[in-house]
Amino acid sequence: MLQKNGCVSCHKIFGKWGFGGTVGPEINETTLMRLHDRLNSEEYEQWVVELNEMDRQPQASFRAQRAELLSASGWDRVQFWIRFRIQEPLFDSLDSQMPSHGASGPEAEIIAKYLVSIMDPEIREQRLLARLPDSFRLKHIAMSLIIGGAGGAVLIAVLLPMLRKRTGTRSQ
Repeated sequence: MLQKNGCVSCHKIFGKWGFGGTVGPEINETTLMRLHDRLNSEEYEQWVVELNEMDRQPQASFRAQRAELLSASGWDRVQFWIRFRIQEPLFDSLDSQMPSHGASGPEAEIIAKYLVSIMDPEIREQRLLARLPDSFRLKHIAMSLIIGGAGGAVLIAVLLPMLRKRTGTRSQ
């Protein structure tokens, strides 16, 4: 979907595909965190109030979307912003170099959810594991079990004599 809608023509997305444009900013954890901070700031909220007072198009036709955006907070606000930005790059800006590629609402929402989900630590870990070859994952699981079992055996070997000594029982 990122290719179909032209995102990677201008943006390098998380640098993981080894390709992507350099015209627009790279989309990665750092830029998403900066975007999160900007969109959840008082300055941004004030900008939206000022923008809503303008009659300039296409910005004036996106007042409802900006109201929806401001009703959200945190990463939900970022997700709304990405969705609206994909559909109309000028929805909250007076000058944007980003072109509109005609993404539908559902397509923009899928892209926005994907990009924001990357910031969820649990999902990031799952994606990292999913990229590992099956043979490596199986070896990793086997080694974890062996190391865990060995650690448990050592723990029992150390603690059992201490417990016996404490309770006064002896091995026969």
